[in-house]
Amino acid sequence: MSEYFGHPERVEIWPAQTHLQPIDCVEIAWIRMLGACDLLSAQRAKKNASAIVYYKVDQAARKRGLAQAGMAVANYTAQLRSA
Repeated sequence: MSEYFGHPERVEIWPAQTHLQPIDCVEIAWIRMLGACDLLSAQRAKKNASAIVYYKVDQAARKRGLAQAGMAVANYTAQLRSA
């Protein structure tokens, strides 16, 4: 991701209940860097928050899909062996 700053392992994501005025009562995912959580940093990082959230969701779905596929293969193999 371009314009990313900080350490990836030290990023926290949380729903926005911040000192900024809400925009049409829409919750926004914000990034808070430990040690760099001032308002300007949060505003600069705002556009990267959704990308990180979606990446984590995509990775979780991918892992879940791989686990289900692995179980299906194991079940099919067991059925072939028992036949």
